[in-house]
Amino acid sequence: MRESNNNNNSVIQGQHEGGSSAAALQAGRPEPDALINSIAIIRAFTAKVVAGVGFLALTWSTVVLLGGFVSALPIKEFCH
Repeated sequence: MRESNNNNNSVIQGQHEGGSSAAALQAGRPEPDALINSIAIIRAFTAKVVAGVGFLALTWSTVVLLGGFVSALPIKEFCH
């Protein structure tokens, strides 16, 4: 009877120490904190890339539109 109580106590203590169970660590799964951190880093990087591409697209389209508009203006618009 004592052996079963000791085994149950060690299993319960193992699950509560360090925030993760020993079985999950042995199975090769990442810890929940590491998984959350990697997801946050990926989302932040993706957001920066999307914002950069958006800025470049806006800049390029502005240059193309204004460049076409300026070339269509007659020279006398600039003289007066």
